[in-house]
Amino acid sequence: MKAKFRFQLVLSAVFLCGCATQNNQSLQGNKEIIRGYFEGWVNHGDTSVADKLISKNVTLHNPPAVLHSLEEDKASMAKFHAAFPDLSFTIEDLVAERDRIVVRWTLRATQSAEYQGHLASGKAFTVTGISLFQIADGEIQEIHVYMDRHGMMEQLGCYQQRLSRQSDVPLRGSSCRIRTSRKPPTNWVLQFPVTLRVKPVWKG
Repeated sequence: MKAKFRFQLVLSAVFLCGCATQNNQSLQGNKEIIRGYFEGWVNHGDTSVADKLISKNVTLHNPPAVLHSLEEDKASMAKFHAAFPDLSFTIEDLVAERDRIVVRWTLRATQSAEYQGHLASGKAFTVTGISLFQIADGEIQEIHVYMDRHGMMEQLGCYQQRLSRQSDVPLRGSSCRIRTSRKPPTNWVLQFPVTLRVKPVWKG
């Protein structure tokens, strides 16, 4: 009886160790996929890496945009690389749990061409962000990106403001120009505060 119990105990231990080893190998494999994604695809734009690591039907949530295929992701990445050819993502933290991978990263780049309506500024920026990946069958199936877009636009000097002019108007202290559609009114009135000083007159 005792021998049978010991045999079952040893068998359970072996099974649990095997499951733990397999799970650990799976997590390590997922981490390598993500490292390859950042190094080969995001940093260098290697489409062969994208074909290998990303599902053709991937969904990419990068607010406000949502992409629904690898082809859309390729087109978007090509535009990003054209505007920021020296871009570099650095992985700061990488955490894996089951089929999910979370990465905290830092992005450094210099704007050398127009991007999303903003003319080339020649300015560099550094921002941080977090990406959440879902992996299945050895491929990235879904990506959620959260980054400091406000900080990026501010550092590039292209933080948009609402202007009521038709023509390109440069922002103060900025190389960015914003194109607006409304014509200025013809009956503008300039208003400013006026301080009146009254000097008393004494009559004796």
